[in-house]
Amino acid sequence: MRVKRAKGSLETLQILSPNSDRLLDERKVLTEWLALRINNSPFLFPSRNKRGSLSRVQVYRLFRSYCEQVGVADAKRGVHALKHTLGQRMADGGCDIKEMRLALGHRSISSTQVYFDVTAEQADRARQVALMGRV
Repeated sequence: MRVKRAKGSLETLQILSPNSDRLLDERKVLTEWLALRINNSPFLFPSRNKRGSLSRVQVYRLFRSYCEQVGVADAKRGVHALKHTLGQRMADGGCDIKEMRLALGHRSISSTQVYFDVTAEQADRARQVALMGRV
């Protein structure tokens, strides 16, 4: 799936991942969504007037509304929070920074580095593993 991001981020191709959990199976969920749509727009989320995609403002308003309905704190109701959550989860899971840069659509690796705050203890453990093969 081609993803065109806003604010100068990279346009990337995202591979849709299968998953045994129906709601996490990206292929299945998107296939079901495309079957439900009443038009054959080239956009995943077409606007109501069927002439284009939802605008950034429309997406922002819908996302905030859904977050409010489920009790997400007001400060965390921005769509960009999803990108930060993905980035932090990838970093915490040990993902390579170069893979993260591409997955998050960052042009510069310095944008990706913000997810890698390391404590002195973590750095010491990594040093011990690298030098001695153990902690």
